Amino acid sequence: MCHIEPDDGIAEVRACIPGRIRLYIPAVTANPEAAAQMKRQMEETGAVHEVQINPSVGTVLFLYDERQVEAGEPGTAEA
Repeated sequence: MCHIEPDDGIAEVRACIPGRIRLYIPAVTANPEAAAQMKRQMEETGAVHEVQINPSVGTVLFLYDERQVEAGEPGTAEA
């Protein structure tokens, strides 16, 4: 299950299935350079295969290896 409630307005989950998540991130429209940097960083992780940014609507699609990524609840990350 991939349900995360937005809590700070930075990103909102629009759609999610294992291996694929689409987020609404308004900042990708306002700051294309930062969006491109985020894309590079995420793809360099090895777990994220592809990042598709749609600046016209402010969404980002992440295609990832679900075996390497575990979804968690906000605020429950282990230190």
